[in-house]
Amino acid sequence: MLFWKVDTLPLPAEISENNCCRIGNLPNRQRSVKWYSAWKRNSNSASRIEVDQFVTIDRLLEEQREAMSESSTRNAVYVGSFDPPTLGHLDIIQRGARLFDRLTVGIGINPDKLPLFTPDERIALVGEMVADLPNVDIRCFEGLSVTFARDIDAAVLLRGVRTVSDIELEFTMALTNHALAPELETVFLMASEKYSHISSTLIKQIAHMGKDLADSRLQRFVPECVVEPLLDRYRTGR
Repeated sequence: MLFWKVDTLPLPAEISENNCCRIGNLPNRQRSVKWYSAWKRNSNSASRIEVDQFVTIDRLLEEQREAMSESSTRNAVYVGSFDPPTLGHLDIIQRGARLFDRLTVGIGINPDKLPLFTPDERIALVGEMVADLPNVDIRCFEGLSVTFARDIDAAVLLRGVRTVSDIELEFTMALTNHALAPELETVFLMASEKYSHISSTLIKQIAHMGKDLADSRLQRFVPECVVEPLLDRYRTGR
C-alpha cells in the first residue's frame, strides 16, 4: 500500500477525500498524523502499487517535479489572435525565444468573430516572421489558453503588456488562468517603448484608409512580410 502523509492542506490534486481512504491500523507512533492511501498512476493505466514505504507531501511534490521533463519547465506559449501579426508581437516572440528553450505561438480561433486572415494565413505570416528563430513553432488552437498550454506541455504563459490600461485586464486574466491551471505560471514582458502604441485596430485603420501612403506607414507597425497581404485584403474588400 502506498501511504501519503498529510501534514498540510489542501491535498494535492491527485489525492482527495473521494479517492483516498483513512488508515486506522497503523503502529502507535504513526496514529497521531493523518495517513491516506491513494491511487498511483503509471504511464499505461491506473493501478494500485504495493510498496513498503511512507511518502510525505514534500516527497510527493518532489516526485511530481521530477516526473515533469526538465525541458517542459523551459517551454512557454504565447497566445493571441495575431490578426494581423505586428512588430509588437514579433518583439515579444524574439525576447521570449531568448528566455525559453521552446516558445510556441498559439493562434487562437474564435468561431464567433470574422477574422481578417484565416488561421492558415496567420500561420504562414507568423512563420515567415520567425523563420530565423529555430526554437519557435506556431500552432492554431480553439478553446482555453490553459488547455492549449497543457496539451503542448508548456509550463509558462507568456504575455505582453503595452500600457497601464493593459495591466488590469492581464492581471485578472492571470488570476483566472491560475485558478484553472495552478501548475502554469504567467510571465509578463513589457512592450518595447517603440511598440507600446501599436494595436490591431490602428493597423487596420491605416490599411483601410491610408490610401497611397498606407504602404510606407504600415512598415512602422507590421513586419514587411505582412504589409502587402494586409493591403491586398482591403483592396479586394476582404
